Amino acid sequence: MTPARLSDEQIADLATAFRDLSWDWTAGAVGDLADRLGWSVYMATDTSVWLDDGLGPASASVDLGDGGRAVMVSAGTSAFIDKESAEQRAWLQDEFARVVTIGTERLGPPTHRRPGERAQVSWEGPETTVAVWRTRVRVNLFVAPNDYLAHWAEEA
Repeated sequence: MTPARLSDEQIADLATAFRDLSWDWTAGAVGDLADRLGWSVYMATDTSVWLDDGLGPASASVDLGDGGRAVMVSAGTSAFIDKESAEQRAWLQDEFARVVTIGTERLGPPTHRRPGERAQVSWEGPETTVAVWRTRVRVNLFVAPNDYLAHWAEEA
């Protein structure tokens, strides 16, 4: 069974929306952000706001750092796979390549590529970076402020 996924057009539009995102990066503004992206809020905690990007509850999220500052907006481009299935793992690899291709068509050549089991391709802008990240169970498209990503990289 092939997992549900966003269409090429939805991914292209989301990559553009993430690149052009201008908001105050606070927890209080997540509802407005969800409205702008056509998402719905599913649940909020002190560290995250879980959203539905069209693939179901918690298919997208906003991670919150100290003081309620939003530090990352992430959206799954596909439903979760069964990581025990070789067929679905191969499908996930193809899904990652599809999302990177769409991102490149929309955003231009990537600025960074990190191969490996948790591959990542990113497009760094002046203040934020848009990236595609493959986990073991799905592909995510995310945007985060560059200062947060620099801090994140130092801790990794």
